[in-house]
Amino acid sequence: MQWDKQTNIDITRIICAFRNREMKVFRLSILLIVLLGISSINCKKNKDYRDDYTGNYDFTIIYSVFNYSDSTLWDSTSYYSGHISKNTGPNSITICYLPMDCLGAILSEEGHLFKIPNSGLGYAFGGEFKNKDHVEFTYYSSTTKHVTGIKK
Repeated sequence: MQWDKQTNIDITRIICAFRNREMKVFRLSILLIVLLGISSINCKKNKDYRDDYTGNYDFTIIYSVFNYSDSTLWDSTSYYSGHISKNTGPNSITICYLPMDCLGAILSEEGHLFKIPNSGLGYAFGGEFKNKDHVEFTYYSSTTKHVTGIKK
């Protein structure tokens, strides 16, 4: 094979074309990695912490009623399979711990439960998740209810 100026130009074009193709593949690879990184960050940001606490629970409810007229205390225990779900309000959940008894509450990211401010309900309420599968709270009204729930 004879090496001439034309052959040299042809080889140079082939090498440049190959390098351009390599650069395109390299650029596309970098772009794909960046997009995957951004999308994984967005997925983590959009996770709602309340999801860890929602689900079906077995509840134990201990009722206590104090009779002021004769200073007696009456206790009783009941059991119910209920659920905890996200509520539409920010940071709020609904706890259905009895067939006709659901309670709205504010859930902090640390698992603490609070009464919804300005809810107009005449009760005191407080509690917490001991972990993501175990909740305890007390509801004070005319009857005190201490509720423990274990996720199924």
